Amino acid sequence: TPPRAPTREPTTAEHRAIAARRKRHRDLPAKVRRRQAIALGVIVLLVAFGLYKVISGIFGSDDKKGGSTQQVPVEKLIGQTVVAKLPSSGPDEALLKRVSEGQIGGVLVNPKSAKALTTDTAKLQAAAKAGGNPPLMIAIDQEGGPVKRLPGPPKQSPAQIGESGDEDRASSEGKDTGTYLAGLGVNVDFAPVADVAHPGAAKTLSTRTFGSDPAEVAKLVTAFAGGLRDGGTAATVKHFPGLGFAKNNTDVGIAKIAQTRDELEPDLEPFKSAIEGGVGLVMTSTATYGAFDAKNPAALSPTIINTELRDNLGFDGVVISDDLEGAAVTKQLPSDQAALASLAAGGDMVVFAKTTGASANAYKSLVKAATKGQLTRESLEASYKRILDLKDGFGA
Repeated sequence: TPPRAPTREPTTAEHRAIAARRKRHRDLPAKVRRRQAIALGVIVLLVAFGLYKVISGIFGSDDKKGGSTQQVPVEKLIGQTVVAKLPSSGPDEALLKRVSEGQIGGVLVNPKSAKALTTDTAKLQAAAKAGGNPPLMIAIDQEGGPVKRLPGPPKQSPAQIGESGDEDRASSEGKDTGTYLAGLGVNVDFAPVADVAHPGAAKTLSTRTFGSDPAEVAKLVTAFAGGLRDGGTAATVKHFPGLGFAKNNTDVGIAKIAQTRDELEPDLEPFKSAIEGGVGLVMTSTATYGAFDAKNPAALSPTIINTELRDNLGFDGVVISDDLEGAAVTKQLPSDQAALASLAAGGDMVVFAKTTGASANAYKSLVKAATKGQLTRESLEASYKRILDLKDGFGA
């Protein structure tokens, strides 16, 4: 290493120039000196902000995907959990106001027509954006067969696909459906039904399933769900942990399933397969399962949500309830209390499919419950993150 050159002392002329600059600065009016100091401070801040933007652009910002929730008011954390009914007449001013204020995270649609739906979804998303909220989940029941809210795909019912046993057909029908729905502004399909049909089951369910063989149902459910995702719409497998043994329709009465765990275990296979395939939502049923939790309907059961679904099947996506206005719930407790029980049990979103008033009432009750400590901020933040991760994934 060559020796360092000795430091040169400023010449007499340079000393005089430095002294002159200092004198000129001292001679400036105080206001001018303050302005110069402020300008320098602004420059420093701008440089620092620029570096922050560069760094956050490289490493990612938590806020972008809902990762940072510390500044989100609890009212808006709760709002993301609520799925309200959209009247077939479209959103009125009251509903749009609730959306704008962040009291609703999703809507369930049953439209008059595809054209009307496109208009409605645009209004709803505009209201969410105007209020500075995440995009809305726009959900529909488009299973095919007897449960189909729009005349578009799927062309074949689950039973027809099940008879064929053709995974490619299931995938194709799912993709066609997903593409069709995404084009109308729908981003979630409450399908496919992952229940396994058993003799004596309610007729309203048996016509909606892919069949009675758990392994066959599993492959077709997973293929249809994957097709939906490929088409741009998130799939929802339902009704966990399975309604194949239910003799009553949970929309009209209480359903208690008495089968043993060994008898119920095979019916979990379609859910497990879909979860391994990356499905984003699992809908919990409102039936009661003595083998898992004799006291609580599945959608309100910590054991079924946390132990069976999260721990045993490894599901880390959004857990959404079946309709909490169904008779299986309301004959046991009011729907707003059911919503509290569902979220406290580990659920992420609660559905109100019959009236717009029920979701509004539930939202108010949930906010009150949070202020009393009946819902923890920690659990609400965890649900909020899962919901926003889902919405980011399907580009809501």
